Formats: sequence, C-alpha cells, structure tokens
Amino acid sequence: MPRQVPLHPWEFPGESWKRLHIDFAGPFLNHMFMVVVDSHTKWLEVFRMSQITSQATITRLRRLFASYGLPEQIVTDNATTFTSDEFQTFAKQNGILHTTSAPGHPATNDLAERYVQTFKAGMKKLAHTSLNIEDKISLFLLQYRTTPNCTNGQSPADLFLHRHIRTRLDFLKPCTKEVVRKKQYQQKEHHDRTAADRFFNADDAVYLRSTVTGSHK
Repeated sequence: MPRQVPLHPWEFPGESWKRLHIDFAGPFLNHMFMVVVDSHTKWLEVFRMSQITSQATITRLRRLFASYGLPEQIVTDNATTFTSDEFQTFAKQNGILHTTSAPGHPATNDLAERYVQTFKAGMKKLAHTSLNIEDKISLFLLQYRTTPNCTNGQSPADLFLHRHIRTRLDFLKPCTKEVVRKKQYQQKEHHDRTAADRFFNADDAVYLRSTVTGSHK
C-alpha cells in the first residue's frame, strides 16, 4: 500500500477556468459519467457518457470548451483514455498542459475524486424522485452550483458566472427588486378598479379644462 506522504496542495489559480480536474465516475446507476471541476470556482460539470474512449472524451470536451474557452491546464489520472496518443495530441494542439496523477497515488487528483463522491452522494438523494437520469443530473447541478462553498462562502455560480442564479429558494426571500415589483403590481391593480381608459376619434367634441382658475371651455 502507498505510504502517507506530506501534503502538497495544488496552487490556487487566480482566475476561473485556468485548471480543470477531470475524472470518470462509474459504473454508477448503470452509467458512466465524466466529472469536470474548475479548481478556482469549484464550478462542476457532469456528463453521462455512453463510451469513455479517447475520441468520445475529446468530443465532449470540445463542446465544453466551446462554451467556456480552453483551459490552461487539465489534471487527470493515468487511465488509457487520457494517456493515449490521440488525447495527448488533442491537448497539445489546443495549448493545454496535461498533468497526470502519480502512478499508484490517485490522490494527486484528489479534487476530481472528491467531486466524484459529491456527485454520487447528490444523485443518491434524488433516487426517490421519478425524474430520468438527465433531469436528475440537471437538478443536482443546479442545487450544487447555487450552494455556498464552505471554504470561501460563495457559491460556484456567483464566482464563475459573476451573478446570482435564481432558484425556488428565492421565492422564500425575494430580492428588493422583486418586492418592489410586486408592490407596484398591487398598486396598479387597486388603482385600476376605479379607472378606465379613454378613447377619442378625430373630430370628437370634448371638454377641455383650462388652467386658468374659474374658467371652463
């Protein structure tokens, strides 16, 4: 068994989407999943994979990078999916530094491993629902991304998207904008009970109130 060695934490990147940690989860729930976590914001992506070949993994990563751009570094284990010439070529062509965990020491990629367990635990909590597997993944990701991180006190969505993601929890404590908007609608509804729109046609005879006191036309 590998001996316990001194801890050497990964350097904390100064920006989001600089270093990604990638790992596979499964077989789990009769499927294989690819888990990608951003080391800065802890933004999490989970993809159900019908295959975990190098080509299938590259295809999925291309779609992911099309949304958020190319990272500077990716960290994986030594699975043949990641050590193949095809995957190495993909990383080099896109200017991505590919770092693999030390053989026999999977804890080198502990961030990905930790979030694999987070994903599995979250999916197990949704086992009682009637949702299909894709909807469960979406619900899990929404809940995870909007939950503040215990280390920095901010949610992955706040850090990664730089904005608040609206969820059903906002119904319980609406923001100031929502409160004001609701009050405005209530005032309008109350006022409109005794009000009516007025319509005129060209050449209609109308009364005009003069601003001069005591005179009407």
